[in-house]
Amino acid sequence: MSKYNAKKMSEDGYIFDSMVEHRRYLYLKMFQLTGVVQNLKVHTRIELLPAMRKPTIRAVVYEADFIYDELADGAWRTVVEDVKGMRTPVFNLKLNLLERLARSGMLDIKIGANHPVFINILDAKDV
Repeated sequence: MSKYNAKKMSEDGYIFDSMVEHRRYLYLKMFQLTGVVQNLKVHTRIELLPAMRKPTIRAVVYEADFIYDELADGAWRTVVEDVKGMRTPVFNLKLNLLERLARSGMLDIKIGANHPVFINILDAKDV
């Protein structure tokens, strides 16, 4: 059990922080098999702020639960998705940085072609 009473689950070599995140993975995996989504990535790390050498400061990194391409309104777009049971202050700060990078066009996600990036935060009760 985690500090938020979520039970970890595993599938296909991935460890998911909750049953809800695991269930979402199964849906996305099915959607990929049917062609609704493509290029599904799990637990992808995105550097929000680079590390500094002097003084030594670690990079600020966000780990997305899922990143994939989906067809929306006839065009492919890249979706960065996170399943949250509870939003923490640290998560909100990282989300703000992620959204700013996406809007500025500076978000470098190694997936698919040059698609617009859509950030999708799923409330655990909605999954």
